[in-house]
Amino acid sequence: MATNKHKNQLAQTVRKQVAAAFRELLSDPDAGYELRPAFEARLKKSVASARAGRTKSFAEVFRRFRV
Repeated sequence: MATNKHKNQLAQTVRKQVAAAFRELLSDPDAGYELRPAFEARLKKSVASARAGRTKSFAEVFRRFRV
């Protein structure tokens, strides 16, 4: 049977691993990088299309292609 010391060590290890997993999942791997001009232009075009209502939902695309 595990002693309280071992249980505490295990709990501490689990907490550290969970915290590390959350940090990895929630971090931004692109932080500090600049957008390339071509990508920035595509992004602006995409945002403008969405605002103008020229985009389709996944459901619409799936229906069209019978997915």
